[in-house]
Amino acid sequence: MNNPFIRGILLIIGIFICFGLFTSIIENFQRTDMVGQRETVLRAEEQKNKALMNQLKEATSASFIEEQARDKLGLVKPGDTVVFIGNGQQETSVQQAPGENLTRWQKWWELFF
Repeated sequence: MNNPFIRGILLIIGIFICFGLFTSIIENFQRTDMVGQRETVLRAEEQKNKALMNQLKEATSASFIEEQARDKLGLVKPGDTVVFIGNGQQETSVQQAPGENLTRWQKWWELFF
Protein backbone atom coordinates (compact mmCIF):
# COMPACT_ATOMS: atom_id res chain seq x y z
CA MET A 1 0.00 0.00 0.00
CA ASN A 2 2.96 2.25 -0.14
CA ASN A 3 2.57 2.58 -3.85
CA PRO A 4 1.32 6.11 -4.65
CA PHE A 5 -0.47 4.89 -7.77
CA ILE A 6 -2.68 2.48 -5.78
CA ARG A 7 -3.31 5.14 -3.15
CA GLY A 8 -4.40 7.58 -5.87
CA ILE A 9 -6.78 5.03 -7.40
CA LEU A 10 -8.24 4.19 -3.98
CA LEU A 11 -8.62 7.91 -3.25
CA ILE A 12 -10.44 8.50 -6.55
CA ILE A 13 -12.71 5.47 -5.92
CA GLY A 14 -13.40 6.76 -2.39
CA ILE A 15 -14.27 10.21 -3.73
CA PHE A 16 -16.71 8.68 -6.26
CA ILE A 17 -18.31 6.57 -3.53
CA CYS A 18 -18.66 9.61 -1.24
CA PHE A 19 -20.07 11.70 -4.07
CA GLY A 20 -22.60 8.96 -4.95
CA LEU A 21 -23.56 8.61 -1.30
CA PHE A 22 -23.95 12.37 -0.94
CA THR A 23 -26.19 12.64 -4.04
CA SER A 24 -28.27 9.68 -2.82
CA ILE A 25 -28.82 11.38 0.53
CA ILE A 26 -29.87 14.64 -1.17
CA GLU A 27 -32.25 12.81 -3.54
CA ASN A 28 -33.75 10.95 -0.57
CA PHE A 29 -34.46 14.25 1.23
CA GLN A 30 -36.03 15.68 -1.94
CA ARG A 31 -38.23 12.62 -2.37
CA THR A 32 -39.29 12.78 1.28
CA ASP A 33 -40.23 16.43 0.82
CA MET A 34 -42.12 15.59 -2.38
CA VAL A 35 -44.02 12.79 -0.62
CA GLY A 36 -45.01 15.22 2.14
CA GLN A 37 -46.28 17.73 -0.42
CA ARG A 38 -48.26 15.03 -2.26
CA GLU A 39 -49.80 13.84 1.02
CA THR A 40 -50.91 17.41 1.76
CA VAL A 41 -52.46 17.70 -1.70
CA LEU A 42 -54.09 14.28 -1.25
CA ARG A 43 -55.69 15.34 2.05
CA ALA A 44 -57.01 18.55 0.44
CA GLU A 45 -58.44 16.60 -2.50
CA GLU A 46 -60.04 14.06 -0.15
CA GLN A 47 -61.73 16.91 1.75
CA LYS A 48 -62.95 18.42 -1.54
CA ASN A 49 -64.21 15.00 -2.64
CA LYS A 50 -66.07 14.53 0.65
CA ALA A 51 -67.72 17.96 0.27
CA LEU A 52 -68.73 17.17 -3.32
CA MET A 53 -70.15 13.80 -2.28
CA ASN A 54 -72.23 15.55 0.40
CA GLN A 55 -73.48 18.06 -2.18
CA LEU A 56 -74.34 15.21 -4.56
CA LYS A 57 -76.22 13.37 -1.82
CA GLU A 58 -78.14 16.56 -0.99
CA ALA A 59 -78.85 17.38 -4.65
CA THR A 60 -80.30 13.93 -5.33
CA SER A 61 -82.55 13.91 -2.28
CA ALA A 62 -86.29 14.17 -2.84
CA SER A 63 -86.65 17.19 -0.59
CA PHE A 64 -84.02 19.18 -2.53
CA ILE A 65 -85.61 18.31 -5.87
CA GLU A 66 -89.03 19.31 -4.55
CA GLU A 67 -87.66 22.59 -3.17
CA GLN A 68 -86.00 23.44 -6.48
CA ALA A 69 -89.18 22.59 -8.39
CA ARG A 70 -91.18 24.88 -6.13
CA ASP A 71 -88.69 27.77 -6.08
CA LYS A 72 -87.29 27.84 -9.58
CA LEU A 73 -90.05 26.27 -11.66
CA GLY A 74 -93.04 27.56 -9.71
CA LEU A 75 -94.59 24.12 -9.35
CA VAL A 76 -97.04 23.38 -6.54
CA LYS A 77 -98.51 20.27 -4.99
CA PRO A 78 -102.20 19.56 -5.30
CA GLY A 79 -104.01 21.31 -2.47
CA ASP A 80 -101.35 24.02 -2.00
CA THR A 81 -102.44 27.64 -2.04
CA VAL A 82 -100.38 29.94 -4.24
CA VAL A 83 -99.93 33.49 -3.02
CA PHE A 84 -98.38 36.15 -5.26
CA ILE A 85 -96.92 39.11 -3.44
CA GLY A 86 -96.51 42.27 -5.49
CA ASN A 87 -93.49 44.49 -5.25
CA GLY A 88 -95.51 47.62 -4.42
CA GLN A 89 -95.55 49.03 -7.95
CA GLN A 90 -98.74 49.67 -9.80
CA GLU A 91 -99.43 47.55 -12.79
CA THR A 92 -99.58 49.34 -16.08
CA SER A 93 -102.34 48.50 -18.45
CA VAL A 94 -101.27 46.95 -21.68
CA GLN A 95 -103.00 48.05 -24.84
CA GLN A 96 -103.90 45.10 -26.99
CA ALA A 97 -103.32 45.45 -30.66
CA PRO A 98 -106.30 44.79 -32.89
CA GLY A 99 -106.56 41.09 -33.55
CA GLU A 100 -104.96 40.06 -30.26
CA ASN A 101 -108.13 38.43 -29.04
CA LEU A 102 -108.50 36.27 -32.15
CA THR A 103 -108.22 32.51 -31.95
CA ARG A 104 -105.30 30.72 -33.52
CA TRP A 105 -107.08 29.61 -36.62
CA GLN A 106 -108.30 33.18 -37.20
CA LYS A 107 -104.72 34.47 -36.89
CA TRP A 108 -103.54 31.88 -39.41
CA TRP A 109 -106.39 32.83 -41.74
CA GLU A 110 -105.36 36.49 -41.59
CA LEU A 111 -101.73 35.57 -42.14
CA PHE A 112 -102.35 33.73 -45.41
CA PHE A 113 -105.44 35.51 -46.75
